[in-house]
Amino acid sequence: MSNEVCPRCGVTGQILLALSRTDNSTHVCTMCGTNEALEVAFDILKPQTVWAFPVLPYNGSSGFSGSDSSRARAVSEDSNGITSDRQRQTMAFLESRLSLGSTWRDLAEALCWHHGQASGALSVLHKTGHITRLKQTRDRCAIYVMPNMVAGREESPYTTKQTRQEVREQAMTDLRQEILTSIQAMEISRPAFVESYAEMVHAIIDLIQKAEVGLDIDEFRDTSSD
Repeated sequence: MSNEVCPRCGVTGQILLALSRTDNSTHVCTMCGTNEALEVAFDILKPQTVWAFPVLPYNGSSGFSGSDSSRARAVSEDSNGITSDRQRQTMAFLESRLSLGSTWRDLAEALCWHHGQASGALSVLHKTGHITRLKQTRDRCAIYVMPNMVAGREESPYTTKQTRQEVREQAMTDLRQEILTSIQAMEISRPAFVESYAEMVHAIIDLIQKAEVGLDIDEFRDTSSD
């Protein structure tokens, strides 16, 4: 576990030889291990939710789609505390979910975020080792848990070769699922309208895919996979 980013202090190029006393499973740098020993002695151990944030693994950025507007938004949020707050809130939410973990949809619904904000926060924290992604899914969405809540389940490692097209296709899949969820909710109040509405929506999505519209996907990063 060398040449990594210490999840506690955020310093890059570290050799993570120490185990954090917060969960006895997360690796931290030697300096942070020493600091935690002192904190334990004085009963002031910092929980993981207040560790160094924001983490910016994409050349000093939390990631953006490539468009000027997406880049500007990322730069602004990374510097004004928004990214840091999202990452802290994501960690706190995952801690509260214990072994149940969270999908991007769980996180988005709980914190009133849109897909890009929730998926982006989870992706970055997964890439930096703050959280773990399971191979298990829920409602066709990946499940994320704190590292100490894996409980022997098979993990899905972070990969770095997703293309823009793959990200676009995933976004369209997520969009389709969101629409289907809305349609199911509508069945109670407007059952006669649902079938024609569903056909119209799917036709629109198919047209978008065929036209290969350049979507401004918040969570797209050149090396992202979540």
